Amino acid sequence: MDALTSWIANLDIPLLTQVASALNNEALIMLVTFLFVLLAERRPEKLKKILLAIALAVLLITVAKYAIKTERPCDSLHSKTECPWSYAFPSGHTLVVFTVALAFLNKPVFPFFLIYAIFVAFTRIYLGVHSFEDIAGGVALSPLIYFTTDKLWKKISAGRDGKIEK
Repeated sequence: MDALTSWIANLDIPLLTQVASALNNEALIMLVTFLFVLLAERRPEKLKKILLAIALAVLLITVAKYAIKTERPCDSLHSKTECPWSYAFPSGHTLVVFTVALAFLNKPVFPFFLIYAIFVAFTRIYLGVHSFEDIAGGVALSPLIYFTTDKLWKKISAGRDGKIEK
């Protein structure tokens, strides 16, 4: 395991452990993230686009984890939470929250979403369920997901409007 992952995973901050453990729950992280999205975005079309981006991220996570089959740090070392049964690379939590952050790139709320995404990514290493490499993979794949979503959304919108996009 790399030195940064070891250093972060060996920190012991009780309040951070409680918050990170709560965010470890997939349903809760999705709920919290979507609540933040609902507070920041009122346009129904943009909300649908963000949901599509999340769906594509989840699809990519599922395929990539089973194609790459990277063991989690908690498989061989102590972690602060139960070790998830799935493979590690890329971090799904990280991919989803960074993809959502990109949806607000040109908006005043982007710094909030970026800080939230960085915090979530940090908690994945802190809990011992991901390495820095897993987190970096999630961050690196998020622009691909959002770019793909943008292209698909334009095609969907053009089809709905009766336009043919080339």
